[in-house]
Amino acid sequence: AWRPGGGRRSAVRLSPPPPAVVSRPRPPSLGAVEGGRCAMAAIPGLQERCAKTRLCNFFLRGSCSKGTRCSFAHFEEELKQAPNLRCTKMCPAVRARGTCHDARCSYAHTKAQLRRVHIWDQATP
Repeated sequence: AWRPGGGRRSAVRLSPPPPAVVSRPRPPSLGAVEGGRCAMAAIPGLQERCAKTRLCNFFLRGSCSKGTRCSFAHFEEELKQAPNLRCTKMCPAVRARGTCHDARCSYAHTKAQLRRVHIWDQATP
């Protein structure tokens, strides 16, 4: 059929709505919020110790608005070594399913592998 503006009327295909996103509970990460508090704040000195351990992606693109308050390094000279947090928490896969198949997993897989880390005991360049 003809319509004003020219062209033919085309069938409109309506796609079904996207499936609802089902989120699974995830273990808290260093930046996760637990009970209104950042998990990093629960370990004294961790947030400060982890600052400037990676380059700021926003600064690299010329759009970091935080300036000197940015917790990421803006120059390679500012970079510090990140603390070694391997095996300081139990593996979420082991806790959930009893096994982990990730060869590069950095979590502890047994209680014997768990270790405590004293953040300020590690050398900082």
